[in-house]
Order: sequence, then C-alpha cells, then structure tokens
Amino acid sequence: MAKMTATERMMATAMCQEADRVPVFGVFIDWAWAQLYGKDSFLEYSYDPERLAKCMIWAAREMGVDSVAALP
Repeated sequence: MAKMTATERMMATAMCQEADRVPVFGVFIDWAWAQLYGKDSFLEYSYDPERLAKCMIWAAREMGVDSVAALP
C-alpha cells in the first residue's frame, strides 16, 4: 500500500476502509503553542488566529499527527 496523506488516512478510517497506518490524533494545543510562543503566552491563543493556525501546522509537521484540533 502506498503512503497516504494525512487527509487520505483520516478519510479512509472514517469510511471504515484500510489505511496505511493508524491515524494519529492528539496534540495538546497548549503544549504546541508553548513550544512556539512560550508558555506564558498561552492565554493569547484565542485572540490570534494566524498564530494559532501556524501552531496547528507546526504540530502536524513536527509531531507527525494527522489531525489537530484547537478549542478555545
């Protein structure tokens, strides 16, 4: 089986189809935010959607997760 993208992997799993591996979900956004912007700035994340988006992309790339969710 060829390597799937994160989106393909999540969609296959949601449709009860075989994926190339088990999807990985679960980065605590406060941890990821602290890695980029410092732990003392976490309360700012809900006020800055651009930095929040950058944080989510970083978590997906650096941590290898297939899906990232941030809830205020």
